[in-house]
Amino acid sequence: MSTSSPRLERASERLRELQLELRQLQVQAQMGTSFWLATQGLVKGIQARMQHDRRELRSQPGRSEARELRADLRRQEHRLAPYLPSWLAIKALLNRSYDGVKATLLRVRRIVANTLGREPGRNGSAAWQLVFQRPPAQGRSRLEVCPVDGPYFMVDTFGAPRPGGRFHEGDDMQTARGTPILAALPGVVRRVPNSLGGNAAIVDSAGGTYTYYAHMSAYGAEGSVDAGRVIGYAGATGNARGLIPHLHFELHPGGGDAVDAFADLQAVC
Repeated sequence: MSTSSPRLERASERLRELQLELRQLQVQAQMGTSFWLATQGLVKGIQARMQHDRRELRSQPGRSEARELRADLRRQEHRLAPYLPSWLAIKALLNRSYDGVKATLLRVRRIVANTLGREPGRNGSAAWQLVFQRPPAQGRSRLEVCPVDGPYFMVDTFGAPRPGGRFHEGDDMQTARGTPILAALPGVVRRVPNSLGGNAAIVDSAGGTYTYYAHMSAYGAEGSVDAGRVIGYAGATGNARGLIPHLHFELHPGGGDAVDAFADLQAVC
């Protein structure tokens, strides 16, 4: 990559530094997230059982029923005790990590805005190629291109519980608002705005495989695209409002259910 001015060279170097900061935060958060996901169901299940027992006690049950409820409460407290200190410490660690991510991505956002303008998509994305250099692929992947064309932060939360009995069917890639979003595979882009995903799109590829991109602040190309074409710009639309801007990315091989694409993204990003 060649840049045309010292200003662009400084911006390019700064982006590399900020991506390194995000990678360091990612290592820390990934370990915490693994523990959090492993214990979250157990801890919340115990807490729900204790809340149930307390509600039953407030309803003034008979003497024998009250005795059984109090005994069960003590059993649940003993079950919870070994997990709670570590669980709360990991929760605090993750909060600190995400505070760091937000601060770093705000610095990335300033470079994005200075390069492409403050309104995502208004000026296209050509100038971004002078500033950001995508690293080479690091291994085999079902994807051809990293869908986030800029510094990002990602931990594997595929399958994490969501409200209403849902689970997380994708991989979230936190990035700065306005960062170009690329087609990870060649195909045909369909815009599918919806209440959860906000400005969302699907790229239908060979063999029925499709990829899903959500929460974008603005759309890019539609119709037939090659891998690497800008199809949108990162944001926080839909149910991501108020959160760190990010791309929710899903991979559906052969048109089936979403699969965890975390390793695929690591390889191409």
